[in-house]
Amino acid sequence: MKSIKNLAIVALVFTTGIIKTESAFAQMSDYKFEQLFEQAFELVLEGNHRQAIPMLTKLYDSDGNHGQVQYLLGMCRMNCGMVDAFTVHVLKKASRNYHFQHQSGRVEDRTAPARAWFYLAEACSKTELESAAIEAYRNYMSCIPLASIDHKSMIVARIKALKNAGIEATIGGNGLLANLNP
Repeated sequence: MKSIKNLAIVALVFTTGIIKTESAFAQMSDYKFEQLFEQAFELVLEGNHRQAIPMLTKLYDSDGNHGQVQYLLGMCRMNCGMVDAFTVHVLKKASRNYHFQHQSGRVEDRTAPARAWFYLAEACSKTELESAAIEAYRNYMSCIPLASIDHKSMIVARIKALKNAGIEATIGGNGLLANLNP
């Protein structure tokens, strides 16, 4: 009986040690984080989104609550056509970190820009989450009061298209249209 208890204690200590070791490897020093962030941000500015993704993924793994990292990772994934559930998840987290005084490119700024809502809407739209896309577009519209009329018109058009697509899917999916037309 004692040997089973001792074995259980050893297993518990071993498991706890492994978990602490893994979390220690996942974290990086502030200096290393800042250096990697600056390199990734430079790649993003140059338009090298695909090259920035591995760096941003490391930063995200180290600090998954950094809004600017979330936004940049989601944006880069969108620009590279990597639209999936993870991209939507990252952009949702980024949009929750939105702040109107966001300062792009400053690692100390842990917020995300209003554009996070736009990319979230686009990602939701591409992954057939129409209602979430409409909500994200509306949130984006509320964050950009000084945007151009053309830009706002484009967002309104996308919302209308998503609503129409949802109505068509509902009508077509229930067979109501077939029942209405003789």
